[in-house]
Amino acid sequence: MMSKMEAATSGMVAIGTLFLNSIQFCVMFDSIVTHSFISTRSTSQIDLQHVKVETNYRIKLPNDSIVGCPILHKHVFISVGESIFYRDLDQFDLLDFDIILGMNWLITYGAKIDCKDLKAILIDEEC
Repeated sequence: MMSKMEAATSGMVAIGTLFLNSIQFCVMFDSIVTHSFISTRSTSQIDLQHVKVETNYRIKLPNDSIVGCPILHKHVFISVGESIFYRDLDQFDLLDFDIILGMNWLITYGAKIDCKDLKAILIDEEC
């Protein structure tokens, strides 16, 4: 997992701020990861009980360790400016980020990561 400092200097991801249920969260847009995640810490700040599903999903980290993602939050809405984007988010004990939006989100919404300027470019918005 990347720290905020590593992400800011990697040239491979973009970092931004998005809103879930009107609460601001630190987000990393990452074209390397296949799924999208929300930190366990962040789920305690917003009410996602109505979209919570227990799972037995496991992920392999870059250091080859395998960790469980016991909860999936289905169809969570994320707002960027005036636009609303939906995504399933696996709950995971992230340290430096509240949310990671991976390839499943980037592909669904046609988003691109501008490595030079370290920003995510959406169809009609930039963040």
